[in-house]
Amino acid sequence: MNKTPNTTAGLAVAPYTSPTHMGRGAASPSGQPLRAKHLMRRYEVAHLTPSKTIEDFSKIAPAMPVFEDTFAAFGRGAILRTQSGMMAVEDLLPSDNVLTDHGYQTLLWHGTHGLKSGR
Repeated sequence: MNKTPNTTAGLAVAPYTSPTHMGRGAASPSGQPLRAKHLMRRYEVAHLTPSKTIEDFSKIAPAMPVFEDTFAAFGRGAILRTQSGMMAVEDLLPSDNVLTDHGYQTLLWHGTHGLKSGR
């Protein structure tokens, strides 16, 4: 499995400052009003490449529905039938053949996410 270095998904990940702790009229050094930052998560993905190798990477991105909904298929500990037998979802790798309503299908990717503090 090839490892891609951790990156930030093109987003600033400066320390979070709660609006309740900023006081009235708080501003950045440039004079702009400070805004609350999104809760961030680390998303980890392993995928099957066209050359049939497995690559994985992780990114830090906002905990927003556009990302969250993509990672919400099976919870940790869910057991799935594969051509190799029953397996926990967290033990699956891209290229495993998983039983679906349409017969066995090749798993192309899997991902997980976890909270990441903004500090």
